Amino acid sequence: MSQNKPNIRDMYYTASQAREILGLNDNTFHTWVKGGKIRRVMLPGHGKGVYLKSEIDSKAAQIEAALFYDEANNLEYRQATEADIDNENQLAHLLFGKLAATPQAIEHTRRLARFSPKSTYHLYDKNLLSCGSLAASINIVPLNHDAILEFIAGKRGWLFGEESIEKFEPWKPLECIIIDFMSNPCVPPEQRKNYAKVLLMRFAGETLLKWGEQGIEIAKIYANGGTPDGIKLLETAGGKVINVAAHEINPKIKRTIYEVDVTTSTKRFLRPYKAALAEWQANQK
Repeated sequence: MSQNKPNIRDMYYTASQAREILGLNDNTFHTWVKGGKIRRVMLPGHGKGVYLKSEIDSKAAQIEAALFYDEANNLEYRQATEADIDNENQLAHLLFGKLAATPQAIEHTRRLARFSPKSTYHLYDKNLLSCGSLAASINIVPLNHDAILEFIAGKRGWLFGEESIEKFEPWKPLECIIIDFMSNPCVPPEQRKNYAKVLLMRFAGETLLKWGEQGIEIAKIYANGGTPDGIKLLETAGGKVINVAAHEINPKIKRTIYEVDVTTSTKRFLRPYKAALAEWQANQK
């Protein structure tokens, strides 16, 4: 069980804080409160109304997502099933060539879908037909600490077996790795970046938020910064380089390992998750 239990007052924003996070002027904010779009809470001993962080952060994420992509009707985000894995293997083949199409590589992705079904998420574009409809994908896998140390030392994520993989369950801070984060190369660069950003926004605003509501604590995330765009994303998320390791097959290739400390992060995209987790933990007292 995590020892970092929140103070009940740390679960709420003041009106000015909530208004700033939502990007609303004073009149609009009060109209939303009166209309029930924003729930005001009166705490004993607190003179003014306060606002639950998990609700405000979740609503802010929804507003940002709605403003960000008008083409949302054409994009479908979902947890991948084993039946979806052929789409992921096709995308990996487009990006990485023959090495991603070997029977062993294909079995690795199918094994992960079977053993850790909460680890893989896909974004589909209904208008993307020339190279399949899978626009982007991510694999995030919780590992035991010994396996995490091996990953930091350079071991590739697909090589970890079932004995190294943890379950997405509450009461145990989890250390996760991102094995692959891919976006479809058959579209212009800006559209490809858009796919990656939408996937991350949906993952943070839906999946990660749901995990927080279930008490699933993600303490740290590790990933290999293999491309300039990947490095930029990791640094934007607050990732820090903790090791540069030689690739186990080709020592000339370097694996730059990043660590994102979710526990201490103040990044905006993590706020809904962290507020939901804090609320769940407070309710367990």
